[in-house]
Formats: sequence, C-alpha cells, structure tokens
Amino acid sequence: HRTYVPNQLFTVVVAREPLAVVRVVGAIVRHSIGFEAEHGYRRTEAALSSRALARLTKLSLRQVTRALAAAIAAGYLRQVDGGQFGGQVRSARYA
Repeated sequence: HRTYVPNQLFTVVVAREPLAVVRVVGAIVRHSIGFEAEHGYRRTEAALSSRALARLTKLSLRQVTRALAAAIAAGYLRQVDGGQFGGQVRSARYA
C-alpha cells in the first residue's frame, strides 16, 4: 500500500511552510489522492470538517483555520465547497 504524493509537497510545502500548514495540506492530500476510488482512479477531493482536520493534525481549531487560509492563499489547496451547517450538515470539500 503506497500513497502517491506530488513531489511539490516535499520540495515546496515542507521546505517553506510552517508545520501547521504542512500538517493540514498533508492530511488533505492523504484523504484525497491518498485513496483510490473505483476502477483505479484517484480521488481529487476530500470532505473534511475543521474539527476532523484538528483531530487528524493534532492542531487547535484556530491553528487549522489559519493553516487552511494560508494553504488556500498559497495555492496548495482549493476549497471546492464551503460546506453547510444549518439543515443538512456537510463538511467543506478541498482539492
């Protein structure tokens, strides 16, 4: 079992960014392209709440929020869907 990770994760994100950003980007990479979908295709998105990211990365919600904002601003991640809290609750989706 291997996870195919883009080289840029190591040469750019790990080398230049604070640990919180590395943890958040790594968690989203692991839960998106780190899993194989049907027929051998790689997932391109992951639905993760801030609480789930905090649990996975062992960061506070404040640190996760800041790291997500930094990762999106730098272009490492893209928020595909902002999620929803009222009515039918769903997590935000990141690619």
